[in-house]
Amino acid sequence: MYTTISWFSTFWTLFNLFLWILIIAAIVMGVIKGIRYIKRAIKFIDKAERYIDEKDVANVMNCTIASLYVCVKDMERAVKFYEDFFTCPVTERDDIYSVFDIGGFRYGLFAYQKMNEEHVFGSNCLPSIGFGSVEVLKDKISGKEICFPLTRIKNNWVAEFVDSEGNHIEVTAPVKE
Repeated sequence: MYTTISWFSTFWTLFNLFLWILIIAAIVMGVIKGIRYIKRAIKFIDKAERYIDEKDVANVMNCTIASLYVCVKDMERAVKFYEDFFTCPVTERDDIYSVFDIGGFRYGLFAYQKMNEEHVFGSNCLPSIGFGSVEVLKDKISGKEICFPLTRIKNNWVAEFVDSEGNHIEVTAPVKE
């Protein structure tokens, strides 16, 4: 009887050990699988957040700035001035509104008096035109009335001049060292 109990006790101990190993293995497998699911959930949440952020930006910034116009008193004089300045012909010419296409951006000239509109000239809108080098910038403002002298501001050269119609125009060029 003693041998039977010993054999049974040994068998039962081994069986329990085997069961514990299976239980521990199942727990480890579950944890590993759970971690995989958590990682997938985190990836999904990240993608969803990026999508929402992109949509929020798209909803907020659902616009482009495609043009700007300055008021002019004399369209012919203004067209000539800007044809010389931009070294390109006017794209659309009209007695009331003329346009220059500057790399896809529409720079307009508006003859406000012909439309009986009031206009106060001031410095509340400052068109800024960029050039690739300070040498070109200096050439463009040569002989013009300067209202802000050529000055280095951080990584740019900046100046302002007065156009033929009294508008202040800013010109910039990168500092190259």
